[in-house]
Amino acid sequence: MPSAALLEAESQLIRRADVVIASSRGVAEHLEGLGRKDVQLWPNVADTSAYEAATRRSEERERRAIFAGNLTPAKIDFAILEALADSGVELALAGPVSVDGTRNGSRLNDLMSHRRVTYLGNLSSEELAVECASSMVGLIPYLRNAYTAGVHPMKLYEYLSSGLSVVATPLQSLTGETVEGLHIHEPADFPTFVRHEIDSFDEAVARQRQEAARGHSWEARLEQVAAVLDRENN
Repeated sequence: MPSAALLEAESQLIRRADVVIASSRGVAEHLEGLGRKDVQLWPNVADTSAYEAATRRSEERERRAIFAGNLTPAKIDFAILEALADSGVELALAGPVSVDGTRNGSRLNDLMSHRRVTYLGNLSSEELAVECASSMVGLIPYLRNAYTAGVHPMKLYEYLSSGLSVVATPLQSLTGETVEGLHIHEPADFPTFVRHEIDSFDEAVARQRQEAARGHSWEARLEQVAAVLDRENN
């Protein structure tokens, strides 16, 4: 990657932009460091209505946790997933493997072959919505590094709009946030808490999570976009 050229182009763009929007606190801090003190924070949203609709069509949930996303060692703490499976938690994994050029090696292969792990493949949004509707806990088992410091997981509101309880590592973009259904835990605590969330899963509580997630839809985001454009054009 021509990093110097990209950073210079980014600086020029930031100086010329009328409005600067960041999807995470880490990205916002980076943009502020380039001289913009008016950065707006807009965390990633989801197609909440599609995920919520899939739960209405689902007949029954399985006692399992699900992770959906790029299965890469640059982002995912595979040790968390291994510990969950070893503790008796049924796991469903969905997403591409090695699309970022990194090598997953034998650790991911061992995880995939675990008797409590089911690899669902690289799913469409519609297929993923069905699988989330059939699960109880959504996982965000991210490492904490320079890359994930700038990440706000897109799957957060996909999980919540499916009614799932979400268990995540202490990412910069999530810690300190009050989000209905989101639970932040250190990696060592994942097995105990995930099992607890499966054992105590309640559909009434799941519906409360879905209702809270509706405010983080693409429809709501487009209203924000329209409001910014109206303000800038007037």
